Amino acid sequence: MEASRVALIVPVMTNFRGFTRLMASVDEAVRPFVINNWDTNHGVAKAWNVGIRDAIEQEADVAIICNDDVIFHPGTIARLVEASLDMDLVSVVASDTGQTGILEADFPDFCCFAIDPASFVDKFGWFDEHFYPAYFEDNDMAYRIKLAGGRQGLCLDAQVHHEGSATQYMDRENPVVDSPAFEKNRDYYIGKWGGRPHEETYDAPFRGLTNKTYKDT
Repeated sequence: MEASRVALIVPVMTNFRGFTRLMASVDEAVRPFVINNWDTNHGVAKAWNVGIRDAIEQEADVAIICNDDVIFHPGTIARLVEASLDMDLVSVVASDTGQTGILEADFPDFCCFAIDPASFVDKFGWFDEHFYPAYFEDNDMAYRIKLAGGRQGLCLDAQVHHEGSATQYMDRENPVVDSPAFEKNRDYYIGKWGGRPHEETYDAPFRGLTNKTYKDT
C-alpha cells in the first residue's frame, strides 16, 4: 500500500502542544487532516465524521483517527495500517502487552484507530452526532459494529503513549464535557440501546421505532 494513501485525522481543540508532539512521532508518510475544533467545538463524533469524509474524498485507503494527546511508538503506524487490512476497525494499545497480532474485542481503544473509510461508512454508517460534545459516541459505534457482525479489535503490537483526557482537563474548573452533558449523552445511549454500555438490550436503535439509520448524519 502506498503510504500517501493513508490519512491521519486529528481533531484539535486546545492541546496544540500535544498535537505537535503527536506529529513529531509520526514515522510514516501520511496525509494529515487537522479538524478545527478550536474555533468551534463540533464535538468528537462530528469531527471524526468530517475527517472521514475528507479521507473518502481524497481516496484514502486507510484512515487513522487519533486524539491529539497520543504519541506513536516507532513502527506503530505501519503495523496499524497492516492490521486494518483484516479488520473493520482496529486500534492501538496504550501499554506494552509483550504480544503480537490482533485481539478481537467488542470495545477497541478509540484514542487511536484505523479504518478503511469508504468501506466502514458503507457497512456501519457515520458516528452519531447526537452524542455531544463527547462520550458514548465510541460505545455506540462499537455496539453497532458488533450488531452488524463486523470485526474490531486491538493490534497488540501497535503501541502508543496516551496522555488521557488532556484536552478535557486543560481547564480543570471548566472541563469540555461537564456533568450535565455527560448525563445527557448517557441517557441518550440508554434510550437508544436499552441499557448502558455492555448492558444493551436492543438489537436495533430505539427498538427499531425510528427510520433513522445514522448513515445520513
